[in-house]
Amino acid sequence: MLMRKGALIIDADSIAREVVEPGTDCWKALRSVLSPGFFEESGLINRRKLREAIVKNSEIKKCIEGIIHPAVISEMKVRWERAIAENPERIVIFDIPLLFEVNLQHRFDFVIVVYVPRSIQRERLATRDGISPDEAEKLIDIQKDIEFKKAHASALIVNDGSMEETAHQVDLLWNKLVDLWHNFSKSPEESRSLLGFSDFSSSPPSRTC
Repeated sequence: MLMRKGALIIDADSIAREVVEPGTDCWKALRSVLSPGFFEESGLINRRKLREAIVKNSEIKKCIEGIIHPAVISEMKVRWERAIAENPERIVIFDIPLLFEVNLQHRFDFVIVVYVPRSIQRERLATRDGISPDEAEKLIDIQKDIEFKKAHASALIVNDGSMEETAHQVDLLWNKLVDLWHNFSKSPEESRSLLGFSDFSSSPPSRTC
């Protein structure tokens, strides 16, 4: 909805899929620490097996995140800087599902949380990923609680009603974002930190689990 209003969305999940494509540095790092069973014949990562391993083993989870997250952060920073250089007036929004889990919320001046109660979160996750409710519950358990995210949001979109209700909330939010963006864009330096990175640095992928 925000994209249709003119915002540029930098999607962390989409980037995470790109950085592990066969032949990339992240993919090579994953090949060096994971058994062949985690990869398809084509070289693509078997995401279901990887997800199951992450849920069951916190060390594997830490290892995988140490490889993928720095690359995703680095690429988001590149796209942010390119977007600002091309059009400083365009609002840029980062879609980062694990924002709180990787403790990046402090790098942003405005954090939007799309909120639903845990029961609906579980149901939608199971439907989206084609997994059982129990599997969805386990995935939710390794994330920050949705109520924690709600309490630390700059703005909230409650997404448990109709499309019309959600759209109305987005309209109100958009008006607020436009005002905030214009206030920050008075100075080139200030405009770089409203919905974007402030003092981001990236480290090379970890290759040991």
